[in-house]
Amino acid sequence: MVYRTLNIHLIDSLREQYGEGEASQLAFLILEHLTGWDRTKLSLNLLEAADQVIEEKAKFILSELLQGKPVQYILHEAWFFGMKLYVDENVLIPRQETEELIYLIQKEYKAQSSPQRIIDLCTGSGCIAIALKKVFIHSEVTALDISPKAINVAKGNAKEERAELQFTEQDLLVQSFQLPGKYDLIVSNPPYVRQSEMKFMHDRVNAYEPHLALFVQDEDPLKFYNRILKIASTSLNVKGVVYFEINEAFGNELLKLAASYSFDAEILKDLKGKDRFLRAIRQ
Repeated sequence: MVYRTLNIHLIDSLREQYGEGEASQLAFLILEHLTGWDRTKLSLNLLEAADQVIEEKAKFILSELLQGKPVQYILHEAWFFGMKLYVDENVLIPRQETEELIYLIQKEYKAQSSPQRIIDLCTGSGCIAIALKKVFIHSEVTALDISPKAINVAKGNAKEERAELQFTEQDLLVQSFQLPGKYDLIVSNPPYVRQSEMKFMHDRVNAYEPHLALFVQDEDPLKFYNRILKIASTSLNVKGVVYFEINEAFGNELLKLAASYSFDAEILKDLKGKDRFLRAIRQ
């Protein structure tokens, strides 16, 4: 079977479940992954014969996709801020909105000196911490998560990207938790989807992505923000900044919460016009 025929077979098999556009993208992703060719080279070699090993691997990936498993978890690859990161079911798949957060922070410090000490709370795959280290190469960057498996993924990604980070495995909700010293920038994309909102999430998210990193109880949806702002009120340098990714339903509540800890805060929108980020400065 030549690659063109294999590509057509993949698209035809995926079309009903994913739609024409996504099916075409997935087919190319599969072939790029299996051949190691970029899209241009793949397009030029569609008439070359695919060996049996590649055909069998493609069929296995196809069967996983048809069961609803995210392609990032199948290929163990996710692109973020120009980096190809390893991901598995122990960490969230990095989103475009989180990438927007990096650009907002980069813009924040464009006209001033870089933050000397940065910490990423609830780091997951390490995407935020590693991207910030790429932006602020002279800054000390720490990545924290409660999950040892997530920390292992983040460490592997940092090593692959040659990003020198500090790692700490801790539960920031424990009342005795304290940050080691003072920071200039605290960043977090914590769990913020209410359990009642689970029914609105895609089946692929609910079935495969780690609930520990996604969902919070409806009774206390802001518990991570409350805890982090409390910590930041004493562990952030004066004029230091906190950046959060947030649930768009709680923008006003988060502004009030930040003000209660004497932060000057604002809500920032994502590229889709949704309230997606909180920026808070310690006074």
